[in-house]
Amino acid sequence: MGEETPQLLQPPPVGCNFTRLPFEILSKVFILSQSPEFCLINRYCYVVANHPKNQTAWLLHRHQGIAQHALRNSLLWGFCNLHLVHDLEHVVDLQRGIDESNGQGYRPPKQILGKRDRNDLTSTPKYLPASKRVRKAESPITEYSDSEDCATTSTNPPKFWTLFYGHCRLSRRFFNYTSTPAPIQRFITAMLRRGVPGDEPMGFPLVKSVQLENIRMTQYLLQYGANPDILDNAAIKLAVRRNDYQLTQLLLNHNAHPSPVALRCAIVSGNSKLAQLLLQYGAVPDMSTVRLLSTI
Repeated sequence: MGEETPQLLQPPPVGCNFTRLPFEILSKVFILSQSPEFCLINRYCYVVANHPKNQTAWLLHRHQGIAQHALRNSLLWGFCNLHLVHDLEHVVDLQRGIDESNGQGYRPPKQILGKRDRNDLTSTPKYLPASKRVRKAESPITEYSDSEDCATTSTNPPKFWTLFYGHCRLSRRFFNYTSTPAPIQRFITAMLRRGVPGDEPMGFPLVKSVQLENIRMTQYLLQYGANPDILDNAAIKLAVRRNDYQLTQLLLNHNAHPSPVALRCAIVSGNSKLAQLLLQYGAVPDMSTVRLLSTI
């Protein structure tokens, strides 16, 4: 008796591939995979991954169904928007109702940080955290004050959301614009009104906005409590080095410290108008600046 030859696996028919699966099945694959790179496969997978319901389910599955964890960490993703925030807030409401009925109190969940973020938090901050600073008594910018996007539709009391969002932070991607697009501007405004600190992590939003000379975003952050003196007066130093009179005046009007280093930069660059502005706001020249003036 001759030995039977093993049967070789037949190749799949032409045109049968992963992306030909129905939308519902691909949605389930995306949610269970927990991979943010699913959308890079092709355009169809991009559509699946960017569906609002799939994004909500993906975040919940990624955080073991804990809505507070999912909501807090959704703000670290560049795809986060107000629709997603509203959906997750609704799930938080439902879960909190169940927890309170079981006698469980509120415990603020930790925000998952990347390697770079963890390194930032290991250094000792030289300023008061935004959650412990007294916000200025200025009226907020009124452009979006009547918009429904800025108000939470949650049934939870405002104190809960103030405590919750006070420990959150926004993705760095939202501040990498010289002129912030209107949808992102509305999203950032809504989050700032909810209580998300305007200078976390480590002053990046304000300093980056000044670096890109984004005056509008800088104004928003300052009016919602961002510290203008964060990172050893980095914001006003950047504004002076760019010879931006309007941005420097905006920072000084929000009680930024007129740094002697900024004054020296203005004198070195020959910008007498900026130097005069800093002196009007109380800048005191140090000895190196005095020597520099004596040589001019």
